[in-house]
Amino acid sequence: MIGSPAWRELAAQVHELADQLLAATDSTTTADSPESAEGAGAADPDALWEIFVALYWEACTRVQMIRPQAALPVIETMRVVADHLAGIGQDPDWDRRDRVDNFAAFIHASAGDIYTAARELDSLMRRRDPASLSTVVEARKALGRLSRHYEQTDEAVIQYREASNLLLAAGLRSWALDILGSLANALGASRRFLEAAEVLEIGIDLAESARRPGMVLRLREILVHVLTDLQEHAGVLEAACALAEVQLGRGQADGARATSSGPPTPLRPSKRP
Repeated sequence: MIGSPAWRELAAQVHELADQLLAATDSTTTADSPESAEGAGAADPDALWEIFVALYWEACTRVQMIRPQAALPVIETMRVVADHLAGIGQDPDWDRRDRVDNFAAFIHASAGDIYTAARELDSLMRRRDPASLSTVVEARKALGRLSRHYEQTDEAVIQYREASNLLLAAGLRSWALDILGSLANALGASRRFLEAAEVLEIGIDLAESARRPGMVLRLREILVHVLTDLQEHAGVLEAACALAEVQLGRGQADGARATSSGPPTPLRPSKRP
């Protein structure tokens, strides 16, 4: 249990081992001899990876069991370990460092420090030119969630739309599909129902081609409500019939009967990210 003597001892051992490994890496990477350069490549990367993972779980535990800010000292150690991994060629794209900084932004947001979180995410996207696609997409997703949480729906739309456009342009349709649902929700919360319906239609086509029936069901449910708000009666009927077919195909007979029995209630702006 966190806070117990055994847990504190284990955490202390992890940090002590991290310090030892980082000190060893420093000594091999700063020396000038060929032997030292050879040692830098063999600076126990496997152990560094294990330490990185252990620190990650410690940070997660602190966030959940103590408070978000309690994880920040661990995050700083994770940054050092990630930098060393990149420095010895084990993470040439600096992917782990980007993930650590994204995690740090999440912690600041969880603690209510939204400005620091937003600044971290913005800096993350601008650190390298060009930044990796995954880094930019994950940062924009995080900014979208942050904006939705604080009811900045127009900003959320911008972030989700940019993230989904990047993925669609790269041909990563399945990944983009997960973001299109969030974009549609943000548009609905902004009462931009026509745009939300267009996004949902694109998402449904992608979900059907990707053979993701659960996503098709979710998006069709939202589409019925959006078209109801638009008072597109013919569209509501068509969308409801398509939804009922999906529900029947998934064995949801009661849901299909409810869908076919009458119009749904108007959609309320969702807090869903």
